[in-house]
Amino acid sequence: MRLEEFSHPEDAVTDRTLYSELVSGKRQRYQIEKRYIAKDGRVFWGRYSASAVRGEDGKLRLMIGTVENIEEQKLAQDALRRSEALFRAVFEGAGIGITVGGMDGKQLKSNPALARIFGYSEDELLHLTGQSISFPEEWERQRPLREELMAGRRDQYQIEKRYIRKDGQVVWGRLTIQSPGRDG
Repeated sequence: MRLEEFSHPEDAVTDRTLYSELVSGKRQRYQIEKRYIAKDGRVFWGRYSASAVRGEDGKLRLMIGTVENIEEQKLAQDALRRSEALFRAVFEGAGIGITVGGMDGKQLKSNPALARIFGYSEDELLHLTGQSISFPEEWERQRPLREELMAGRRDQYQIEKRYIRKDGQVVWGRLTIQSPGRDG
């Protein structure tokens, strides 16, 4: 059988183009991720690698091709994409303020609810730290908990504290800090 006989029809154009460039000498090798059709009709993903072997005269003598089944990798990538989309939807649509911050205290990403609570735009929040929007006494009261988290003696903590909005108004909030853990 020829390779194109069990290649998925939607991948045929790209496959043919790369193949003709290999035969014509425009390229010596190529690799493509594409779909294949198994004998039982099932469609699966594979990574096809092809190389041309030419004689001293430059003429094509033979082609070497390998197919690696990458179905599990594609399924994992698809699951990751779905998980990321779900996280984004929850993060952006949550009615509570959520932020992802670095160990330096800077916000890496904040959701719209947090921006509304503090009166800053999401972009402005990226340039602020927890300390800059907290009452100084509250920041100091929180210090032992932060230090325990940073030292790995705790994975999370929760505290009720006062914050200062952009307009100067005081707001109370319950802060929950969750560390990604030692592995993450």
